[in-house]
Amino acid sequence: MSKSISSPFAVFVLGSPRSGTTLMGALIGSCSNVADLGEYGGFYLSHAVAHEELGTMPTPYLADYLSSLREHSEVFAQSVALAGNASCYVDSTPWNLLVAHELARQLPDAVFVLMLRHYGGVVQSLARSDVSKHSWAGRNWRERAAVWRNVYQHALDLPMDRTIPVGYEALCREPAGTIGTLKNALRARGVMADTMDLGMLAISHATDPRHARPVIGRRSGDGAVAVRPIRTWDPSGWSRSIRQEVEEEVADVDAMLRSRFPSAYWTPSGGEASFFRSREGALHGSR
Repeated sequence: MSKSISSPFAVFVLGSPRSGTTLMGALIGSCSNVADLGEYGGFYLSHAVAHEELGTMPTPYLADYLSSLREHSEVFAQSVALAGNASCYVDSTPWNLLVAHELARQLPDAVFVLMLRHYGGVVQSLARSDVSKHSWAGRNWRERAAVWRNVYQHALDLPMDRTIPVGYEALCREPAGTIGTLKNALRARGVMADTMDLGMLAISHATDPRHARPVIGRRSGDGAVAVRPIRTWDPSGWSRSIRQEVEEEVADVDAMLRSRFPSAYWTPSGGEASFFRSREGALHGSR
């Protein structure tokens, strides 16, 4: 499948914060026909933030202005792609999932890569955040779980025929197979996935370099990159009381993701039977 470079299309990498969106955006952005916008934010700004900030302003031009702003978010992204002779661009702003329905309607040829990470790993990662800089990360376990829930409850707003679900746990536990499946899906949608730089997997994409994260890629002396499984959560940092507090917040969305994405939404490995509530009829067994 080929896309016209005169009208670059969007690839959105979205999901909960700390679900691997930055890594996946960099990986897809390394493909030769992709312009990497990083966490661009223009689409989220125009669809959510601007409306929230200006929605009560007494002006007859608000609707027209917001429409123009949304159009500009697309035009700007396309201009970056065209400047780099790219046929598509990738935006890895995780919050775009909150406006997935609007993005799907605005951009009928956009591709959505949905990063799915179990709530256990996400809330642990958020707990390591500096809340003075990232107040949205939550001050306690329930608030962190709410971050996860409030984002993933919009997963069903994505057009499934244009969505590529990628499990974070699958990527970490079975990296070679998961990346192979991803490449096939991207290739079918016009991304030159064979030019992907696997060196991105050997880099920690943590916002704060003082808190580097484990990586699934390891570069050898000759520059080749080999992948290896890594752990996605820390069982020693979990307890029955934390589980109860978190699960009260996430249970409904967790069940929805298990039902809709059984092959991509996995439970963390490492004693999960002792920490995560088993659910009758779970579709992916030990996963």
